[in-house]
Amino acid sequence: MIIKTLLKILVGLIITIIVLLGAGTLLLNTKYVQNKLLVIATNLLSEKLETRVKADSISVNLFSQDIALYGLDIDDQQQRKMLQVGKLTATLGLESLTDRNIIVKEIETDDVEAIIRKEANTPANYQFLIEAFRKKPEDDTITTEKKKLNLDIEQVRLRDIHLTYNKGDTLTDVSFNQLYVEKDGKEHLVSIDSLRLKTDYHRTRKNTGKPHRGFFDVGHFDVTANMKWTIHLMEKDSLNATLTEANFKDPTMGINLTDVRFDMAANRKAISLSDITIQQTNTKLNIGHGNIILPDKETGRKFSYSTGKIKGHVVLKDISRTFAPCLKNFHLPLQLQTTMSGTDNTIHFRNIHVSTKDKKLQISAYGNITNLKVKKQYKIQFQVKKMHAKGDIKEKIINQFIVKKLMMKQLRLLGDINYTGSFTVIRKHEAFQGRLGTAAGSMNFKFAIDDIDKYVSGEVNSSAFHLGKVMDMKDIGNLSCSAAFKIDISKKRTGAIRRAKGGKLPIGTVSATVNDCSYKKIHVKNLSANIESDGAIANGDILKQGKLLDLFTKFSFTDTDQMQKIKIIKPGLRFHKKDDKKKKKKE
Repeated sequence: MIIKTLLKILVGLIITIIVLLGAGTLLLNTKYVQNKLLVIATNLLSEKLETRVKADSISVNLFSQDIALYGLDIDDQQQRKMLQVGKLTATLGLESLTDRNIIVKEIETDDVEAIIRKEANTPANYQFLIEAFRKKPEDDTITTEKKKLNLDIEQVRLRDIHLTYNKGDTLTDVSFNQLYVEKDGKEHLVSIDSLRLKTDYHRTRKNTGKPHRGFFDVGHFDVTANMKWTIHLMEKDSLNATLTEANFKDPTMGINLTDVRFDMAANRKAISLSDITIQQTNTKLNIGHGNIILPDKETGRKFSYSTGKIKGHVVLKDISRTFAPCLKNFHLPLQLQTTMSGTDNTIHFRNIHVSTKDKKLQISAYGNITNLKVKKQYKIQFQVKKMHAKGDIKEKIINQFIVKKLMMKQLRLLGDINYTGSFTVIRKHEAFQGRLGTAAGSMNFKFAIDDIDKYVSGEVNSSAFHLGKVMDMKDIGNLSCSAAFKIDISKKRTGAIRRAKGGKLPIGTVSATVNDCSYKKIHVKNLSANIESDGAIANGDILKQGKLLDLFTKFSFTDTDQMQKIKIIKPGLRFHKKDDKKKKKKE
C-alpha cells in the first residue's frame, strides 16, 4: 500500500512537471530557461499543495526526449519532511502528443526517502497529495470536446527506496534496492530486489525471559524478500496477477520461506488465490485455492478467509524458532492434509490427517483456535477422532524432544496404541482426556498441565489392564482400578531435589482404588494403594480392609525399569478393636 502510494505521487509529479514545463521547453531549450521555469513550476505546486515544494535543478533534452529532475523535496502540510528524491528521470515518447497521448518509455528514481505519518483520528500526511491529483466531481459537469490525456508507462525503475511509516506507537521501515516494472504486451513484469520490512513498537520482544516461547512477534519483524510478479490486469478496482517467484527471510524470528508462488485475483471486496505453493527449509505445502473477504466499515463486512485442501510434507523443526523452541530437534517428516477457515479472531481446522510416510503414525482430527484478540481468553481446542501409533514410532516421536526420558521401557511394553479424545489449551493450562487402547488393555484418562504452579494432575481408570505386563512383573494379572495422580514438573523444585538426592523417578503422588486384581494364584478385591515419590525413592502402602481384619504392606522401589526388584518392607495383619466390631455390627 505504501509503495503504491509512492508510485502515485511520483507519477503525478512527473505529469504535473511535464504539463507546466511543456510549453516553455518547446520554445526555449536551454538550462537557464528550464530552471527558471522549474522555479515557477515548484512555486505553483507549493501554492496548489499549500506546502513547501523544492527542486535543485532540471534538465530537459527535446532531442532525446529526456527529463531529469534533481533534489526534489516536498513537505507535508505541517511543514515536516515527507518526500525527498535524489534523482528522477523520464524518457518520453511525444510522437502522438497531438492525439493527447504521452508515452513514458522509462521512469527512473534514485535515492528516495519518504516519511509517512498516521496519527489517531486524522488522515495520513500524504493524503493531501492524492486529493490534489484526484479528479474532482465538478470536472464531470464540464462539457468539452477535448480528449482525455492518456499516459502509458513502459518501464519503471525505482532504486534505493526507503519509506518510514509512523502509526501510533509502531514504526515501520520499508526499503528495497530496486523495484523494476516492464511492460510486456498487455502484461507487466515486476521484480523487487532486497525488499526489507522492519517493525518496532518500542517494547521488548514477547519471548524475553520466556525460553519456551517462540520469536514470532509482529512488533519486531525484520524480513527481507525478493519477488517477481506478472501483472495480467490492473484496473481501478481489480487486479489479476501471478507471484512467479518469491522468498522471505527473518533470521531472528526463524522465518525462512525459500519459495512462495500463487495466482491472485483481487478487487475491493475479496482476494482469490489459487495454485499456492509454500516451501520452507524442509517443509512444502500445496494449497488448491484460498479466499479472503476484505473488511468494510461502511457496509459492515467482516474479514474472513477459507482455503481448499492443504497438502504436503512437514518437518516441525522448521517452525521451532518462530513458534515452539521445544520442536527444535523434531526432524521426523510428517505428511499433512487439512483445510482452514476463520476470521480475525478465530482459526478453524477441518479434516486434519497427519501421518508418517510408513503409516506407523496416523492421526485424524479437527479443531479451533479462538479469542485470538484477547490474550487471557486465547483458547486452542482439538478433537482427535482417531490416532494409531504402531511399533517403535512412539519412542521415535518422544526422542524428537529434548526432555528427560522416563518409563520408556513401559511405553514400549504397551505395544501398539490407539487413542480417541480431545485436548484444550487456555493460556497456561492444558487439559487432555480420552480413551487409550494398548496391547495391555484399555483405559480412560483425564489430566491437566498447570504451567503456572508447574504440576501435572489427573485421573485414570480401567476395567481390565494387564499391569504386570507393562511393569515387567509376571505375577500380577489383570487389574480393575481407578487412580489419581499429581506430578511435580517445576525445574526449580525438582532440580533442587535432584541435586540433594539424585534419583530416576518422577516426583509426586499416586492414590489408587483397586476393584479387582490377581497376584500369582491369589485373587483380591477392594484394595487401596498410595505411592509417594521424592525422585530418588518411591514409598507406598497397600491396604485390604476386612470386617474384623485388615491386611496391609509397605513397599518401595527406585527404578521403574526394574520393578521386579521392588522391596516389600512390612507386610502385616491388623485386627479391629471390640468397639469397632460393635460399631460395625450395629451398622
